[in-house]
Amino acid sequence: MPIERPVFVPPEWHRGETAEEIQARMMERLPADIDNIEGGFPYDFTMPTALEEDEIMNFVLIETLKIMFPAWSYDRWLDYHAAAVGLTRRPANPASGTVTIQGVPGTAIPAGTVLCVPAVGDVPAIEFATLADATIGEADPDTGVGSVKVDVMAVEPGKGGNVAAGTIVIMSVPVKGITSINNDDPITGGTAEEDDDSLYERIAEREQNDGESFVGNDADYIRWAKEVNGVGTVLVDTQYEVEHPNWVKLIILDANGQPANRQILDAVYTHIMNPDTRSINRLAPIGAVLFVEAPTGCELSIAITGLQLEDGATQDDVIARFESALDDYYVQAKAEGIIFWNEVHAVLTRTAGVHDFSAMTINGSTANITLEAAQYPVTKEVTAT
Repeated sequence: MPIERPVFVPPEWHRGETAEEIQARMMERLPADIDNIEGGFPYDFTMPTALEEDEIMNFVLIETLKIMFPAWSYDRWLDYHAAAVGLTRRPANPASGTVTIQGVPGTAIPAGTVLCVPAVGDVPAIEFATLADATIGEADPDTGVGSVKVDVMAVEPGKGGNVAAGTIVIMSVPVKGITSINNDDPITGGTAEEDDDSLYERIAEREQNDGESFVGNDADYIRWAKEVNGVGTVLVDTQYEVEHPNWVKLIILDANGQPANRQILDAVYTHIMNPDTRSINRLAPIGAVLFVEAPTGCELSIAITGLQLEDGATQDDVIARFESALDDYYVQAKAEGIIFWNEVHAVLTRTAGVHDFSAMTINGSTANITLEAAQYPVTKEVTAT
């Protein structure tokens, strides 16, 4: 289960007084012969001091206490705590995938050619660059058109590069000889910069395991994999090839809770194994054989009936929070090998903004769903009426 950050509680000596309460205390301590009525000279001159003390005690001091500890630190201050244990915040990761290009056989497509999802209204085009030189192959006997599959990566990192199948259909600058472009599969793996909660979780995991291994046990492989951009949940298949104790199989989901794409999987393998040089940068112990795969998605369609929202809540926000909470529960479900309907029901009940609902089904049923060894639950859709 994810490691949650504890709630910050001010120390007992912190009074939490307002500026008015601080000034009242100051006025009480004035000598008896000094005028302390409101609007008098002492009153007007003590209020600025009280305001400054209020800010120092209730904001500056509290925030200073928070950034001193990873559990409550944030932004660049949390980055400093991460650096102290050898970690860095993962930057945003660009989405990647494959595009099929058709046209005249022999047409050259240089690396860096920009392909796009067209702009719609005020939404700008989403650009992808080809990763290697390619050439359109021989013509199909039936159509007379050649084709080639090319790997592409989003020009801008982040979730905006995750696009559906059939959406990359134009070129930024037309190339003679190309007649059509299309991505047969979704482009995935685009993730936002690692947030504070995720970075804190990795710091906490590193501190919990400090001095215990670093020689290649399961916790090491999970930690190494999470150092790679775009990686979310990491699972070790403990039953994989039990006859070969040096074989390790990692199951990787991206930071969006979806099965990791090939770019992320290859990056994890390279980071851990360093196969090209086998230098001191290799993390895995000598003799280890590593397999890195995405899980087979066990897709879940969740239908909510009679959803009633709390005042001020919107359906889109509530569903987004519900899906995020489901991603956390899926880690537990995978460990147990089963998705309990009652647990999903409870997640929905606890979601902020939900006042009530009359029914909920998973894939049209209220039955539990057993997960196979290579499966991981993935939310396909959440509908609410």
